[in-house]
Amino acid sequence: MNTLYFLDFDRTLFNNHEFFQDFSTILAAYFKIDGEELHRIAGKHNRVRDKATGIFSAFDMIREEYKEIDVENIKRICNQELAGRSYVFADVDRTLKLLDNPDNEIQIVTVGTEEYQKFKYGFTPSLHKYPFTVTQQTKGKCLEVFKDKFSDFEKVVLVDDRGDTFDDDFRALGIKGIRLNRVDSAYSDKPTPPDVKQIATLVEIVG
Repeated sequence: MNTLYFLDFDRTLFNNHEFFQDFSTILAAYFKIDGEELHRIAGKHNRVRDKATGIFSAFDMIREEYKEIDVENIKRICNQELAGRSYVFADVDRTLKLLDNPDNEIQIVTVGTEEYQKFKYGFTPSLHKYPFTVTQQTKGKCLEVFKDKFSDFEKVVLVDDRGDTFDDDFRALGIKGIRLNRVDSAYSDKPTPPDVKQIATLVEIVG
């Protein structure tokens, strides 16, 4: 069955927790930001992302709170220190090999700012062959621009780690939803809607 897959980025493909740990270590080592301040940034991150349309950018946060720090210098040092690193989860490359065939199409869709999301995307070289869309809308609203493509496929699927992604905007699209609820997911407390399939590992979407 030919399928159009829309795959969420953060916490679905991208190990945001592991990346943010390394990113925070670089901030502390090079820019003298202590652990308490780092936790405060992370806390703001979690609160902002409690809303499905909340936007978090570490770079915007740093510009706001640490005006003396040059964000371009942070990017340069991160690229230097994290060169060769990949922050995709262990099940991602295997899953994409199974999905990636001439009958299917894979699109990556993420909520955030162009600057911060594309910076993180730089540390996922195995994903760079797939179209990458950054939105500041809900996923349902964002996917409306792809509706003309839906008729080319027997099935259209959105895979996301948040239960509240599958809202009325999503249902209006008439496509299939799959909620990836990884172990220790940041959003495990958000229930999966009854009309959405729940999986624990990404490779389960192949079945």
